[in-house]
Amino acid sequence: MKEYRSVDWRTKAVRITDVAAAAGVSVMTVSRVIAGGRAVRRETRERVAAAMKSLRYSPGRSATGSVAGRNIEILLLHAGMGSSHLDEFLVGAFEASRRSRVRFVAQEYDHGWRQNMVCEEPVACRFDGIVVSPLLCDLSSVQDAVGSLGVPVVAVAPEYTTGWEMSVHIDSYGAVYEMTRHLGALGHRRIGLVTGADARSTSRLAGYGDALNDLGLPVSPELITSGLSTYRSGLDAAERLLDLPSPPSAIFALDDEMATAVVAVAHRRALDVPRDLTVCGFNDSALSARLWPALTTIRQPVSEMAARSVELLAEAIALKRLGRSDELTERHLLFPHSLIRRQSDAAPRTRPAMLQRRAATQNQRRRGSEAPALHTR
Repeated sequence: MKEYRSVDWRTKAVRITDVAAAAGVSVMTVSRVIAGGRAVRRETRERVAAAMKSLRYSPGRSATGSVAGRNIEILLLHAGMGSSHLDEFLVGAFEASRRSRVRFVAQEYDHGWRQNMVCEEPVACRFDGIVVSPLLCDLSSVQDAVGSLGVPVVAVAPEYTTGWEMSVHIDSYGAVYEMTRHLGALGHRRIGLVTGADARSTSRLAGYGDALNDLGLPVSPELITSGLSTYRSGLDAAERLLDLPSPPSAIFALDDEMATAVVAVAHRRALDVPRDLTVCGFNDSALSARLWPALTTIRQPVSEMAARSVELLAEAIALKRLGRSDELTERHLLFPHSLIRRQSDAAPRTRPAMLQRRAATQNQRRRGSEAPALHTR
């Protein structure tokens, strides 16, 4: 495999983020306007169009490229608005698509996604290739579904590359191991873990378990709970961990969205973050730096990974059309991760007895008045 060198994508060209900022909307909204989506109000559509005209932003250039006489069209399959890194994923994909001169469509993975994937006659995928976003690519059902369509597929940030034709990823085991060791070095002896929804998360669990073993700490099953990589599931996971007779002094959530929810539950229980409870996340989404206190997290360079996935896919499609698929030398690209330390982690402390009694009383009142509402959708 070729050595991967990071590329500085910064240029003087106007980016989609500039359009979003000028129009006062999200990157997702701009992408929907460009793609012709109907779920955008007319006023918003006009504001985005005005911003594009003012900035001389020309997304049409991405649709002019072709190989073997036909434009390349790809699908970006994403997890939806609940994903903490969706903007980063779309920014990287948009910019790479423009540079690679390919056309793409962003589609949320929902009950109707497959109908948009295929033509009726003959039954075939209408796209030349697919990029699968983080979170989705860890679901076996998604892997099976896109794999059956017979087109090149690139997975962005999968925990495992097994079963994927191409991927851009980080060392998930190493990232979780590093954060767990960091928490142990701070003095934490009971470290809670909130995993993702997929049962195949054994690599990250192994990183957590091996780090605890190297720290001389036991792996306690009650300190491991699962979430759905959403804010709501993070609330429930935090409640389960903090309701333990001996709760953890640190909680490591494998998604910033869930970690944000853990901080919210801690505040509601009158726990100071990080003095009473250390909270750490995963991904280094934009949310993590805006949170109070700012979140210590693992940085996964989603934008750069999304950009490289589009370029890798475009290259694979071009070679496939020319009958030279065996010439594709890069199929699984490893990106570096980093531990970003902010204000949400600290050494554990023992709370004074008076504060412990006050917190216990507040928790009892909260359970009596808020617990039913918390579990009502």
